Amino acid sequence: MEVSVTAANDILEASDGLPLYREFSQGPVLAISISIPTKGRRANFDVAQVRLQSAIRSRVGSQVSIKKTLNLVEYVPWSHFTPVHATSTATTTSYSAKVSFDVSGKPHKQSVMLPSTSLDGSTYVTQHTALNDRHLVRGTCETYSWVNVDFVQNGISVYQTKEPVELEVKPQHMTIASPKTIRGGAAAMCRTVVSGLRSRWAASPAAVTAEVSLPSDEELHLVDNKNPATNKTYTSVELPLHVAFSGLSAPVVEAISQSGGVRCDVETKWYSTRSFNTSAQASAGHTEPNRTVIASQLISTQGSAVIFPPLARPSNGASAEEKLSTMSLLHLVLPKSASLPSVQTDLLKVEYELELKYTFQLDGYKSPLFLKGKAKVDCCLSS
Repeated sequence: MEVSVTAANDILEASDGLPLYREFSQGPVLAISISIPTKGRRANFDVAQVRLQSAIRSRVGSQVSIKKTLNLVEYVPWSHFTPVHATSTATTTSYSAKVSFDVSGKPHKQSVMLPSTSLDGSTYVTQHTALNDRHLVRGTCETYSWVNVDFVQNGISVYQTKEPVELEVKPQHMTIASPKTIRGGAAAMCRTVVSGLRSRWAASPAAVTAEVSLPSDEELHLVDNKNPATNKTYTSVELPLHVAFSGLSAPVVEAISQSGGVRCDVETKWYSTRSFNTSAQASAGHTEPNRTVIASQLISTQGSAVIFPPLARPSNGASAEEKLSTMSLLHLVLPKSASLPSVQTDLLKVEYELELKYTFQLDGYKSPLFLKGKAKVDCCLSS
């Protein structure tokens, strides 16, 4: 019996040809193809046990470590295999079946799905106590996946095979962590840019502030797009921005309403870091420390203009401290350096940060008022 296993992107189908509904979050889909002698009515197995496994192998200098990151099992009965006439011959008949792996409810450390990839880099290590005894060592890291298929009949294994498989894993969602403190605030606090110009409607420009909040711990969907002009594909996400202004008087709110809203220029920096190391190795009665290699650390910058809808007018008799809120969406394009999902394992780390710099323009009678601020946040890309 000949067996081959490949990754499949299409939707699973039921026996009636309709898409198969799954109660759980569908993980990777594999296509299993077998060829058996035509003279036999059927293969000599009742069920195929399919075990999908992935691992990380890192090497830094003489240290080598291997860690499994995925171990999933599904069962495919013989009745799910259908004939494939296009690849059948006079002496053999081909059959195929598809199997989907359930990744919902699994512990995170036991179900890390990674595409096959390889990283390389170098680091300096100190082999002796002398501070100047530093040596350059090279390092490599690779992720790979394979499938073990065990064909069983009447509880007895009749055929086993092991096949490498290329998993197509790409980020599908983005989650923003709580913003890091910037000047003592959890959210970005935008303050007036001090200059010789003053707004007619702001008695004290320094009293005008804008507090920008991000949707922390909320799963945002990534969308694949195609540029019709270049025919190139790219991935984007719509990031909600909530802003609360304080210190604005009624005349400036009226002016904002008449102008159609508030303009904000946003400069976004993506920080993408990929690093790997090896587990501590015991040698000659002592433990050698981990050697961390920064494989890549890239910064990608993009600029965007966001228009916030007009603010609600302040209530009668409201104080200058009353906050007026509005909300808009920031269209972000993921850089090429964000092609891998976030990973946090002992051997491999793929991490992302976003730094957002805001410049609000509040139009006054004589000269505009500018508010500036920034925030830096961790973000997680998940498949």
